[in-house]
Amino acid sequence: TGTLDFVLTESDVKDFEYRNIDDDGNVVLLTPEISKKYIGKKIKLYSPMKCAGKHICAKCAGKLDNKFVGLDTNKIATTLTNLNMKKFHDSTIRFYNIDCSDILTNDSGTLFKNDGTNVIVNTEYVEFYIPMTYINDLGLAENLGTTFNLFGVIPVGIFNGTTFSRFDTLNLPAWHRFNVFDTDVRVIDIPGMGETNCIVLKYLKGHQLCNSMVIEDSINAQLFLRQIIYGKVPSTIPYSKTLSVWRKNIEVNKVNFGVPSVILEVVLSCCYRYKQDPSKKFATIIGSSPDTVSEYDYTMAGIRRICQLTSTFSGITFESFDEMVSTSINRAREHGEETESPLEVLLKL
Repeated sequence: TGTLDFVLTESDVKDFEYRNIDDDGNVVLLTPEISKKYIGKKIKLYSPMKCAGKHICAKCAGKLDNKFVGLDTNKIATTLTNLNMKKFHDSTIRFYNIDCSDILTNDSGTLFKNDGTNVIVNTEYVEFYIPMTYINDLGLAENLGTTFNLFGVIPVGIFNGTTFSRFDTLNLPAWHRFNVFDTDVRVIDIPGMGETNCIVLKYLKGHQLCNSMVIEDSINAQLFLRQIIYGKVPSTIPYSKTLSVWRKNIEVNKVNFGVPSVILEVVLSCCYRYKQDPSKKFATIIGSSPDTVSEYDYTMAGIRRICQLTSTFSGITFESFDEMVSTSINRAREHGEETESPLEVLLKL
């Protein structure tokens, strides 16, 4: 019964054709003709990211014309490889103009403004939190002294005057250079991440945050995909907003994976796990109890970890054989749920 809130734009229509939405209690199929009625409106999308079933049901998947739709996931990596190779033959630099109304994943409101050249801080005080792991381990940030070059999906602290108000997440999934005015190093208790050692960038009203134009680059799409499959997307993003952030990454960098949105949703539904029991997809938990489970009650897991948690067969065909077998033995002892992989089904025919 759970749905994703999503604002449908004209460029989104093709990727969401023949999907089911909840329109005032009625299930509506988004045919090409009907989709036009919802452009610019917030739709309630039935999605694999909220599907409570053991297997994804037709209501959440929609009507798909490909019998082997799962194989479409390969197109994501293939598209990125082709785009990166194409850059050797095309040196044109293209830019994306930052829209300050959605520079944060929740409600940006009037916290920032675009003066035509720069993004300006339009609130009394705001802090950006760069986890040390982004610099030392993940390569997602680089301290250049007077500026910080970083991949713009990081936790943000919003203040009312000098009083902390709430956490949010910067929704600028691309490499961009941010001006540095004042910094310090602190341990921040970030939702979902816990106490995290961070470099804190401090901004006052009127500070020029960054240039208002971002360079479009397929490398940004590749990097965000890597964050997803390694389980490293900041956990300050509400679960239902993660699809919007990924699609923003695609929009900013003008990448077309050539797959319907449902494929992206399946990938996300696999990588987001239930915090209390990571062997379970968070989608099944929040899908069955949408009104009682928090949007932040998840943890992320990399692909290797997912294989280890869910399936003995997938685990032992992945890597780290000893570790995978040990986990599988413990799962058997505790009578844990075992996920049957598609290849196992074929072998048993």
